[in-house]
Amino acid sequence: MNREDEIAQERIQAPPPRRRGFWLLATGAGAVALLALAWLSWQQGRQIEALAAQSAARQEAGATGAAQATALSGTVLALETRLAALETAQAGAAAGEAEQTRRIAALEAAWAAQQTRLAASPPPTPTATALPAERRLTVARLRQSHNLSCESAAAAMAAQYHGLALDEAQVLAALPRNDNPHLGFRGNVDGPTGGLEDYGVYAGPVLQVLRDHGLSARLVEGGLAGIKAAIARGNPVIAWVTYNCIVSTPVERTIGGQAVTLVPYQHAVVVIGYNEAGVWANDPWDGREDFYPNADFERALDYFGDMAIEVAAP
Repeated sequence: MNREDEIAQERIQAPPPRRRGFWLLATGAGAVALLALAWLSWQQGRQIEALAAQSAARQEAGATGAAQATALSGTVLALETRLAALETAQAGAAAGEAEQTRRIAALEAAWAAQQTRLAASPPPTPTATALPAERRLTVARLRQSHNLSCESAAAAMAAQYHGLALDEAQVLAALPRNDNPHLGFRGNVDGPTGGLEDYGVYAGPVLQVLRDHGLSARLVEGGLAGIKAAIARGNPVIAWVTYNCIVSTPVERTIGGQAVTLVPYQHAVVVIGYNEAGVWANDPWDGREDFYPNADFERALDYFGDMAIEVAAP
């Protein structure tokens, strides 16, 4: 084979240059397509992850919103319950105020009737009814809980003597409040003793509380003689005197257009016995039993117009 034949043979075996370039181009395009496909897959993966994160965030927000809605619902329910309780308390307070007004009006009427009756009739003259020379009742002693709650403690002693479970706090809570002690408790029950502003209460309101609890309570007439007669009947007597029956000076005040006598060191005791020399009384100030000579007791009793309550069983 000559040289020309060899060259011709090589040309037959070698691929054409254009076909080789085509294969190179196709191979490059395939690689680029693979890279593009990989990039698209990566982008789609990121989008899927982002969508999953958004979905989780929405679910979490939904759960938070549901929890907030539940909490808000609970808050609304609590507010509605509190509003209902306040409305109930307001209605109860209004009813209590109306009841207190009614009781004060009743006490005013009773006090006016008592004053009219006393003005229309002369002081009663003690009868010659024979009484035992001495009589004593066994009345359990109580000590008052507040500086000025002697009347309430005395009422509780007299009530408990007749088997009624009535304590000082119940009596005090049942008493109306009024600047006029004939109509309700005057001043602060924990105020100082001996004054006229923080003072106490007179017989009328205490009498009403005892009657409201079923006891047969009535005002005593006749001063010391009437008190002794009540003791002889077996009934303790709540008497208004000065502390320890000391000497005092009554003061006249105009309260609510009415003349009222106030006495420094006003006090209330439970008379439980007597003899010819004087009376025995339970003093709620210290929870002790004291004996007062007739003269001292009558002087102190007179400051209050012989104010006293006989407490009998129902």
